Amino acid sequence: MLGTEFLCHRPPTEQDVWVFQGNSSESEEFRLVLPARDSLIIGSKNVIYNVSLRDLTVLQEECQNYIRVMVPLDSGSYFVCGTHAFSPLCREYRSEEKGLVKAEEENGKILCPHDPKLNSTALYHEGHLFSASYADFQGADPLIYRKPLRTRQYDLEHFSDPDFVSSTAEGDFVFFFFRELAVEYSNCGKAVYSRVGRVCKNDPGGSVGGASKRWSSFLKARLNCSIPGLFPFYFDELQGATEFVEGKYGGREARLMYGTFTTPQNSIGGSAVCAFSLRDILNVFEGRFKHNEGNAKWTAVKGPEARPGRCVNMSRGVDATWIEAHPIMDEAVPATFGSPILLRTVPTAQYRFTKIAVDPQVETVNSEAFDVLFIGTDGGWVIKVLNGNSWTSWDSVDQAVIEELHVFPTGEPIRNIQILNDEKGNFGRKFLLVLSDSQVKRLPLARCSKAHLSSCSECVSVRDPYCAWDESRRACVELDPSIPSNPDRFIQAVGTGVSPRCPQGEVMSSTALHASKSRAIPGQGQQETRLHGTIFTAGAESSSSRDGEGERGRKAPTELGVEIIDQRGLYTVETLAVTVTGATLGALLIGFFVGWMVGRRCRKEHYDAGPCVDAEYEFLEQRGPNLHRFGGESTMHPPSMHPPPPPPVPSAPPDQGCYTHSPHLGPGSYMTGSRHPHSHYASKPMNLMMDVSPKNGAPTGLYHATAEHRPFLMATSSPGPGPTFPHTGTLGNSSMRKMYL
Repeated sequence: MLGTEFLCHRPPTEQDVWVFQGNSSESEEFRLVLPARDSLIIGSKNVIYNVSLRDLTVLQEECQNYIRVMVPLDSGSYFVCGTHAFSPLCREYRSEEKGLVKAEEENGKILCPHDPKLNSTALYHEGHLFSASYADFQGADPLIYRKPLRTRQYDLEHFSDPDFVSSTAEGDFVFFFFRELAVEYSNCGKAVYSRVGRVCKNDPGGSVGGASKRWSSFLKARLNCSIPGLFPFYFDELQGATEFVEGKYGGREARLMYGTFTTPQNSIGGSAVCAFSLRDILNVFEGRFKHNEGNAKWTAVKGPEARPGRCVNMSRGVDATWIEAHPIMDEAVPATFGSPILLRTVPTAQYRFTKIAVDPQVETVNSEAFDVLFIGTDGGWVIKVLNGNSWTSWDSVDQAVIEELHVFPTGEPIRNIQILNDEKGNFGRKFLLVLSDSQVKRLPLARCSKAHLSSCSECVSVRDPYCAWDESRRACVELDPSIPSNPDRFIQAVGTGVSPRCPQGEVMSSTALHASKSRAIPGQGQQETRLHGTIFTAGAESSSSRDGEGERGRKAPTELGVEIIDQRGLYTVETLAVTVTGATLGALLIGFFVGWMVGRRCRKEHYDAGPCVDAEYEFLEQRGPNLHRFGGESTMHPPSMHPPPPPPVPSAPPDQGCYTHSPHLGPGSYMTGSRHPHSHYASKPMNLMMDVSPKNGAPTGLYHATAEHRPFLMATSSPGPGPTFPHTGTLGNSSMRKMYL
């Protein structure tokens, strides 16, 4: 593209991290990458970049659409498809000395989606191109395609709004990993399930009518990534998957694939990494099928004796009627090791997992081997983790987070992540390639010579199989995979994070302490949450001191423009439990002491000198509405008139106790008083004003009560019979009024 600037920044001091930004003026949407001799073929928006593998400099660019399919062919050329302004187009490129040369061009409407927002995957295997994409403009016709076969059209049991993630070939099958709306869950609402689909490589198609151009071997099963229990917590949305890798796990040989899973966007935030063995997947495809009896009622059926979906005797077409009506397997594929390898849930789920890459069976100095996982997130982070129990156990997990790299600015999701081998540079060592929408970064797989790994215990506690403590050099060094390591010289403990060979008197940081306390829960596939290693960013060094006394969460400046986040001071579960218990007991003791002090200062004898009327008028006010039921209309005086003077009434007899005859209640009526110095108020005439508000406004003038007025209750009497209250006499048809002194 003319007039476009391509920027490649080289770090000023270190050559570990290389950055390619493409067109810095707009988002590139880097998604796909292929190694090609000494270069990388990178697919982006409106352009294909041919970038140097050594320093990520641009060699050539050409194209005019969103690249969504890019696979290598057997001839050494590359097959590339793009959306081409919602009219997909595919080209074949040959790699020559002067760069990539366009060879052929063809229509890509089935191989590539029209809309760049739709996900797709493709695989070239044994001379055939297998693709999972959308065949129409609206994205309503998803399919798995291999010329001339496709999946059944507009059938929700085959595909229900899928998002294709990846594809791989194993043995006689091609596997497709995707997520979709679960049609078998439709009677309970709407849910998304992760799936693995399978077709036979040599499938000739059906033998009945139009089935001759459809797969006769397509089946799919659910992937179960969940926290086990009576009510499992599921991570249903597959985001990324690796190819199958072969290794030794718990003393047995197996082929595993790893996937990143998340919860729905509108639910409790969470992400997980689960592993699935090829043997478990094949066993599920040999099990029962789901059968729809109508009205969303699903049952499990065994199927015909001629097992559908098997890749035997397929030299000619077979009857695909039954398998096309039953493409869903009844059982789900269980997760290997019994539980997720890595979890991020609320409140620690600050981001969601996206893509994943695996470096299989990295050997240690003790002749053990571990799969090292690199997990991309939607926040620009890369998490490096392994299962510390994978060498010794098949059914338990010991989560060992080695480091977290802040590769891209916060909020810039990682679109792809791969591990490649630089065969001509850096002694043939592997490196990590990370892609976002705007940048491509090349990172080393390990950072062993950092300041926070300055002692034997700290180096061992990180549990990084790439790093070991060199006793001869007294330093944490990166092991050379091409040279056998001497176990007498190097110290490693990837399984436990603690080695008895480290000096006993050496100061151990909190990182090493966390590693030494980590223990798996036997038989449960669960583990105590511990952080193994320090979280920091690519190319940076920790600012904490050797003895771990650096400020928690302190950020250190680096030469690469990234930061370290030292989290050695993480709290354990025991510390949290003790803190919560102590705080609860302390709150109870303080509350009891405060209540006791208030009780001592406010004893009953302090109120003996107070006016008895103050305590009693509140009772009458609460009972005031009930008094209206015994009499007629209440007597009210308009605001412009003073209330009539009360008739003279003799004072109350001395034996009334706390009840004093009130001059305002009429003959025989008494009002609460008290035998205290202020009880003479009850026998003296008082000038009172009623606080009667107009219907549509607040009282004004003389009749407006202020906060300084003291509320007092008065009952006005009208002729007629009334109830007799204890110690008060007969009130008659009276109503209560609030008065102010």
